Amino acid sequence: MTQPHLHIDTLPCTDLTSNTQRPPIVLLHGWGMHGKVWGEFANQLSALSTVHVVDLPGHGHSAHTQPFDLANIAKTVTHALPMPAIWVGWSLGGMVAQLAALTNPTIVLGLGLIASSPCFVTREDWPNAMKPEVLAQFTTALSQDAEGTLQRFLALQAMGIPTAKQLATQLKQHLASRPLAHPQTLSDGLAILKDEDLRTLLTQIQCPVSLIYGERDALVPAATAHWLKTALPQANLQLLAQSAHAPFLTHPEVCLDAIEHLLQQATSK
Repeated sequence: MTQPHLHIDTLPCTDLTSNTQRPPIVLLHGWGMHGKVWGEFANQLSALSTVHVVDLPGHGHSAHTQPFDLANIAKTVTHALPMPAIWVGWSLGGMVAQLAALTNPTIVLGLGLIASSPCFVTREDWPNAMKPEVLAQFTTALSQDAEGTLQRFLALQAMGIPTAKQLATQLKQHLASRPLAHPQTLSDGLAILKDEDLRTLLTQIQCPVSLIYGERDALVPAATAHWLKTALPQANLQLLAQSAHAPFLTHPEVCLDAIEHLLQQATSK
């Protein structure tokens, strides 16, 4: 099967003297967004190693592909970037990175999870997530006004912190900087958030893990971060008191330190 076109921005490492032995970094964005959301944070990371910023299939400049499901997304990205690397995923991108670490352990040398979850919707044994009806409302609204629905979703990501208005504006500006995601991709992406559950598989992840979460996240509760720390005892956890769903934008220094630690762990092996 022909692989779909995947848009990847590659930022060469800016410190060639001391970091040439470090593995590259792969950045995966969340639902409805695209790689441009990493913005200045990706530039800062390039001081540590080469950075590959991905537009997931059907997002930004990447071609829409079917099926848009978790397995196919992970397969598409690993096909495009088959070299051993540190994978850093935000929100839905973190779920893609989790599956990549499970299915391709020789490629994912370290895993950075930013405001992500192995299961985004509540279950009988899983209160640490969005209520199904919240996601159902977004699914219904999506068919009527995709751009407006995305903007409301971005506003929800910024809720609860003192800089919520500034963060929401920043996210909306990033969203507008590239084409909107394909309508079917958006719908299928919400289905992934509703249906996927990787909890029982996560204990198989053996690589170093950094967990970066916000205490005020309205989409991924802080309890998820604590659960992940228990499920992944090798993980380092940063739980930020004044952060919501985009800590790499509100607390870039903490995120940079966490990813640098992953790089050091991968290099020392």
